[in-house]
Amino acid sequence: MKKDHSIVINKPVYLAEEGLLLGNGDFSVSCYQKPGKIVFQLGKSDFWDRRIDFSQNPKPANIEELKKLIEKGATIDGVTFQLKGDNITEREREICKSFYSQKCSAPMPKRAGNLYIHIPADWHDCTWLQKLDMENGELTIEYTNYDGAKFILSAVIHPELNQLAIKWKLENYTDENIYNCFFHGFPNLPLVYATCFREKELSITEFAEKELLEHGCRYFQYVGFPSLPAAQIKDNVLEQINPDGGKLFLALSGDENTNSNSSDSFLRQLPQRKAMSGEFFVGISTDSREDALKALGDKSYKTTADLTAIETAKFMSKSEVDLGDDFLNKCFYGSLYAKKCVLKANKLPPGLFMPSTLLDYAQWKGDFHMNYNYQSIFLGDYETNHIETGDAYFEGIKSLVKLGEKISRDYYNIDGGCFIQLCGYPIDMQDDCYGYLPLGRMAYMTGWVAAYFYRRWKLTMDKKFLVDYGYPALKKFAIFYENFLHLGNDGYYHSYPSNQGESEFSRAGAYDKMQVLMHGAFALHAAADAANVLGLDKERAEKWHEISQKIPQVTFMLESGNYPEFSAFDGVVPQAGELPDFFIVGNRFHDAYFGQMPYKFSIFLRSGVWQKDTWYADLLKFLKRWELPNGMLRAMTVATHNYRGGWTESLGIVGALADMLMFSINGTVKIFQGIPEKQSASFKNLRADGAFLISAEKGTNEVKSISIFAEVGGTIKIENPWFPKKCQVNYSNNKQEIFTEQIFVLTMDKNMSAELAKG
Repeated sequence: MKKDHSIVINKPVYLAEEGLLLGNGDFSVSCYQKPGKIVFQLGKSDFWDRRIDFSQNPKPANIEELKKLIEKGATIDGVTFQLKGDNITEREREICKSFYSQKCSAPMPKRAGNLYIHIPADWHDCTWLQKLDMENGELTIEYTNYDGAKFILSAVIHPELNQLAIKWKLENYTDENIYNCFFHGFPNLPLVYATCFREKELSITEFAEKELLEHGCRYFQYVGFPSLPAAQIKDNVLEQINPDGGKLFLALSGDENTNSNSSDSFLRQLPQRKAMSGEFFVGISTDSREDALKALGDKSYKTTADLTAIETAKFMSKSEVDLGDDFLNKCFYGSLYAKKCVLKANKLPPGLFMPSTLLDYAQWKGDFHMNYNYQSIFLGDYETNHIETGDAYFEGIKSLVKLGEKISRDYYNIDGGCFIQLCGYPIDMQDDCYGYLPLGRMAYMTGWVAAYFYRRWKLTMDKKFLVDYGYPALKKFAIFYENFLHLGNDGYYHSYPSNQGESEFSRAGAYDKMQVLMHGAFALHAAADAANVLGLDKERAEKWHEISQKIPQVTFMLESGNYPEFSAFDGVVPQAGELPDFFIVGNRFHDAYFGQMPYKFSIFLRSGVWQKDTWYADLLKFLKRWELPNGMLRAMTVATHNYRGGWTESLGIVGALADMLMFSINGTVKIFQGIPEKQSASFKNLRADGAFLISAEKGTNEVKSISIFAEVGGTIKIENPWFPKKCQVNYSNNKQEIFTEQIFVLTMDKNMSAELAKG
């Protein structure tokens, strides 16, 4: 299986979102170029402008107000917010338009700063070689002059300390190409030096005008808050203090042959004037200046690089895939590595954009969009055996869950429940700032979040997680749906009022929408199952189970054991023979918006309607349209949305590509459902329900072998890839079995392994 997962770029890159990425899950950088400079844009996921202004907000909408509005014939559009109907009251008008706090330029994530590595500026006819070695987490750049003079840079980020370490050297320098001297009072600067700063933000008005000039469209019409004040240098540390009390601290240092030379607004490290090599270090913290200085560590590039290589190799070895195509492998590993850079358990994950690619202001306020955008970031984490990145999910939703309990109690009149809002921020808020209609009262996100807790349990069988985190959350979500869904005269429980997707609220548009029913039913099912496993809340669990079985239209999902987000998108279930919308030229999901594709692709795969031989060439063609130089994928076209930064939802391609190789539904494992019959492929240690690690290899005609390791033990169902041929199973305890069925069940003890082959 190929191990050299490197990304090579043979040209300069001029945008942070297209630059090569380093990170440790908390601190990340994107590397790109400007004339005479190599730029490292710094990102810290928890650096936010957390200001929020509730002073002009009306009281958020109560669900009874929404019912009353709908039942008198009003409609509320989910895109334009147009409210139509007769006898509309002033109160109804104020809750059907964006609240004042949503029009303000905060809360919003902020970029952390920049490091410039100044390089010989007078070179020309230069060649570039940029390489990211994803096996050891190291970036190298070679910048070569026409006459052979060469600048070489290496960079890594410490796996634990928030330290960026850089090593550089110059080769083949001569008196003829030195281009550096003291001339009529101009500074006698060294050949290479470093500057660290945080550029002062434009005002929102200035930023909007710049966007209009460059892109011809006004996306940023926020009000309310001035831009952040300029950063200041205090005792050789850059300090950015936000008006809300949020802080950012940057420290810059070099090796023993460098000197500090800073101004009031930037830090600078100057090596000796004719130095031919050296090292620079950046430390970052959102806690204190002392922590930023501490992050500089012992200031040894080799020490940091060695530790990074060990940690990165450990990460990359958790699972391995070979999709049988170099381009698909690049897509998979480029996005998987990006996840490593920005996701880590107990650290705040990013919102809509990669932290090291942010502009002064982020579209949609860079928030946590819970209908699929935020969820997409984590697609495939657990399935590719990366619990450490997948668990960052829970850190991001802490504030949403806390607010969701208040929304359930105060605005749905359900005590003890939790309602997850469409959009949220990593901020403990005094009230619901998104409580307007229709977007503020959509009930399906709650189940989407519940399913993530449940998937964490099913894929790991981690009972401690279920006791400490999983079941307490699942119970709150189930209590919400238990009271939100209402028993009708037909004996079924119905959903009203809630729309699906971001469509209108009307009587027809808010009653028994498939997406709401599916997520509600699954949340109840998940909570009931978890309660039974733990022996808790017996009567309540029986009620949850009863309700989940009496919800119209969704029995197909519960019977299959599929998760709602992998059964339909916006409530639309794919049908056999139906062409995916992202393949249809002229459809916006083909032409302009990639972001929903990972979910839609997985839905087609898991539903069994993906045509792996017929559509494979179209899949490659489509993905190539969105490829970025750094191995990631763009989520929206530049033509429609300009350069906004690196879109995090595109990272979901990891999960979709992993599903091509293997997925499990209700304990049934299916392999190579997306790989054409005549194409070889393989994988190691992909994770299936029941905490089973699966490995398999496929040749150009048939599956060669399957291996299973039981972390916890239990039963697992396998779809026989050799059917109608027999499958022979050899267990690590020397037991052997032969199966003739298309789907058969293995029973395995903890730490037992099994090898499957054609019988």
